[in-house]
Amino acid sequence: MKVKDLKNHFLVAMPSITDPIFKQSLILICDDNKDGTMGLIINKPINNDNLLFMQNHDYISLEQSKVYFGGPVNMDVGFVLHESDYHTDQTLNISKNLYLTSNDKVINDIKKNNGPNNFLFTLGYSGWDKNQLNDEIKNGDWLIVPADTKSIFKKNDNDKWSTYSSLVGFNLDDLNGQSGKA
Repeated sequence: MKVKDLKNHFLVAMPSITDPIFKQSLILICDDNKDGTMGLIINKPINNDNLLFMQNHDYISLEQSKVYFGGPVNMDVGFVLHESDYHTDQTLNISKNLYLTSNDKVINDIKKNNGPNNFLFTLGYSGWDKNQLNDEIKNGDWLIVPADTKSIFKKNDNDKWSTYSSLVGFNLDDLNGQSGKA
């Protein structure tokens, strides 16, 4: 069975995933098409006390904002996940309430308080080649649940994974080893 159109869904890492990058990750799928899948880890903030970004040959910082580890691909690229109150020509529509923008304009607008009201800034992204994610889902590595915009911006980072992993009716931390297949 092939899973279709994962866009605007969460991937909840199952306990069988022990890789430190993805262990207990909650990933929002931003794009899913015939070439592959792109998502952002939304529950792993990184220490950005001394983090500077280069933009048009100027260094900037986002002192007032958390910066999240979006995934291991293109760690030098920033993405702003935000609600629908902000839009540019290069904004990707994830759902009617959720957008993704990755350009200088959104950073400048955030600095000037003209950007989105609720946003999450990530470095890097998580990506899968065609059929790779479907194989991982079939293997029982990921639980798929519909995305909830409020959880992205309002829920405590430490609670995001446990909230969605508990939807199976028991604590996933209690599982040992590889998850089974029915």
